[in-house]
Amino acid sequence: SCWAQDVLKFEKSVDRAMLLQLLTWILESQVWVVKNHSDGLEKCAKAGSVTGRLISIWGPVMCFPQWIGGSIFALRGCKAAAAIFSARMAAMCVVRKLDEHIPCTRALGLCHLTTYGPVLLWLLTSPKARDGLDGPAEKFVTFQKYVISLCLFMDARDLILHCLGYPFPCYIRRGVQAGVIPVKDPRAKAPVTLLSCLIGP
Repeated sequence: SCWAQDVLKFEKSVDRAMLLQLLTWILESQVWVVKNHSDGLEKCAKAGSVTGRLISIWGPVMCFPQWIGGSIFALRGCKAAAAIFSARMAAMCVVRKLDEHIPCTRALGLCHLTTYGPVLLWLLTSPKARDGLDGPAEKFVTFQKYVISLCLFMDARDLILHCLGYPFPCYIRRGVQAGVIPVKDPRAKAPVTLLSCLIGP
């Protein structure tokens, strides 16, 4: 009937609108996280944080190849690259939501543990992860395995420290002490030493 057709058309239009809204939010999240986290890291680095400066270098080294190389090789049929690209997009969305509840804390690393953790396991164990691997794509994926492994190691360490009662990393503490990062938790004012920068807390 005409009524049923109208309902079906309405449902399809709503589905398209919701999908467009979701895609827009995903893309906005990439920009939002880069802008806000870069700004915070820059403030901490200017306050004298060595770890803040190192992370501001590490971030682009990790993220931009995953966005650019991941998308390019994914379009060429590399499943591993597609997984890496998807995990990067998802991680930025997760950390944006985490920022609403636990900003500036070590537990933000959950964005990588929950997205890249499963992807790394799949890359290391599944024969399907080799689909589409050839030449440059294989070099890209191999490099990313090392990058992701290092990232997950550091994030797991940070999560353990967070759970032990040390939620704020050294660069945030330096920023708080300099008055450029507005965190009221007294633990964010804990002293920053060379030892804490190297092994924590």
